Amino acid sequence: MLGIIGNKFSIGKETYHPFSAELHYFRIDKRYWSICFERIKRAGFRIITTAVPWNIHQDNKKQFDFGGFEDPKKDLIVFLELAREFGFKVILRPGPWVAGQLENGGLPKYLFHDIKVFARDSQGNEIKFDKEYGVEMGYLPSYLHSNFQYHLKSYFKAFIETTKNYVHPRGPIFMVELDYETSFHRLLDPSSADYNPDVLERYYTEFLEEEYDEIKKLNSLYKEKNDSFEGVQPPRKFDDLTIKDYPKVFDWFRFREYMLNTYLEQLEDIFKAYTVEPLIFRSLYFAKNDLLPAFNLVPNDRSPFLGSNVFPEGNFFDLSVKARFLKSEYGFAYASSFTSGAAAEEPEREEQIAPIEDNTRRFYLAAGLSAGFKGLNHYMFVNREKWYGAPLFNDGTISKGYNLMKQFNNRLMEIGIEEMETKPEIGVVGNRRYSWLAKTQSKKEFPYIQKLVNESTVGICRDL
Repeated sequence: MLGIIGNKFSIGKETYHPFSAELHYFRIDKRYWSICFERIKRAGFRIITTAVPWNIHQDNKKQFDFGGFEDPKKDLIVFLELAREFGFKVILRPGPWVAGQLENGGLPKYLFHDIKVFARDSQGNEIKFDKEYGVEMGYLPSYLHSNFQYHLKSYFKAFIETTKNYVHPRGPIFMVELDYETSFHRLLDPSSADYNPDVLERYYTEFLEEEYDEIKKLNSLYKEKNDSFEGVQPPRKFDDLTIKDYPKVFDWFRFREYMLNTYLEQLEDIFKAYTVEPLIFRSLYFAKNDLLPAFNLVPNDRSPFLGSNVFPEGNFFDLSVKARFLKSEYGFAYASSFTSGAAAEEPEREEQIAPIEDNTRRFYLAAGLSAGFKGLNHYMFVNREKWYGAPLFNDGTISKGYNLMKQFNNRLMEIGIEEMETKPEIGVVGNRRYSWLAKTQSKKEFPYIQKLVNESTVGICRDL
């Protein structure tokens, strides 16, 4: 059995405290893997996490290497064997988007040799991301385009073939995160994505047919004269709206969620090729000062495991609302990436001018627990390029913060944190439609929405 029992991971007949340490094997010299494992274990962890980037394991000639033939650091098989030898359970994050200051977010360059694979904004333009800490992040792919899906399935089939004998009960892998904060790369402007014409032709038509069944029902609401669902055009402007524009605009917001959910469902269906399926989880993205996740990624017919990521962005409200939401809605608050160090373009320089002190670590650990998180994946536990302040350097030597993390884990076991439960006395209901309205503009309609949201539900929650 795989799941959550009593705020612990249930893996077979054993339970594990849901605290894990993230390290990236492909960023650590292979000879240091053992010493990193030994010190992670000594710090009290029984679970480790790693990304498995697509562009690390498939080159631009479309050749796969999970065995370290080209570069020993790519040897995922030995990494998993070593994890089993040390007694660790393993969480894998194969993407396809893994972020982590990796070029193209982990996507291989060859994908974008095909012009059809690009997601498009409302003006038909490709969506290029800004550099992140000096790293080229590339372009947003069109998640549902058949060409992208073809290459994606090829990668995941190779990944599954490599790892299938290491999935519980055969091996240490018990959970897999698919994608990372699936949200069009945090592009919340409704005009941003995805207007790829091939995707619209197939999926927008399908979505509208499911919503309305008959074209006359849509025409009545939209105040249009479409002959068929195929002829319905999506909205492309979201400013200077009038009241009659909102039914179509709201349907576009729903369609954006529909695209993301369909994409995640397709990824999950690929993993049914496993003889025994691991736990599958989705990470939710919360924008600053928002009460709800940016997209509702929890379909009624599936029950994926959910988490959210906690980094030094926003304020304590932004941290706590994630835990409160996950606990209230799904019964377990899990931080799938919990800040442990910081990203930097020049890590050595940042270490000199802005070191991560133990007081900072204590603040985030205390804030996370007090907000209600019962599970934390410490990201990163081992330093890498574009990252500093982790408890271990990437050669396994101990850094500042290691002893604090060791003490933290020991105390959690002693006090029985999993048995402690908050007893909320107030419940706050969020309305996603208010968030949608706040992302549109109108000179006449709903000019007060942003102020209403900020000073009512969100404002109240900040003070609780």
